[in-house]
Amino acid sequence: MFVNISERGEFLYKILGEVIKAGATTLNIPDTVGYNWPREFRQLIADIKANAPGIENVIVSTQCQNDLGLSTVNTLEVEEYSGLQVQPHKAIVGANVFAHESGIHQDGMLKRRNTYEIMSPEDIGLFRSSESGLTLGKLR
Repeated sequence: MFVNISERGEFLYKILGEVIKAGATTLNIPDTVGYNWPREFRQLIADIKANAPGIENVIVSTQCQNDLGLSTVNTLEVEEYSGLQVQPHKAIVGANVFAHESGIHQDGMLKRRNTYEIMSPEDIGLFRSSESGLTLGKLR
């Protein structure tokens, strides 16, 4: 049975309100195949925040997959809208994406940098926290 968008939205808001009433403290709103354009996903989150009963009492989290190549841009759009910072280890956009702690990664970085970095931080407007990009951790 086909349901139009406004009916789907109303159903979604009602379901989210019910799970909040049942005790949910975090709601994960996924784009599980990376299908939505950033403006569509941003609007979905904005509509949920404006219409789901009790939404002000929970954490809204998102999951942006990359099947169609839109997860990075959606993550950055959701970050701009939500004001929440992207996790430091988030691929491509996280602050630590160009830091290498694993031994095999460090070995590759020392021998041939493009083994583990198909682009440099400077290519996307970032800079390394250290010149080498190598970090010391519990394994190194």
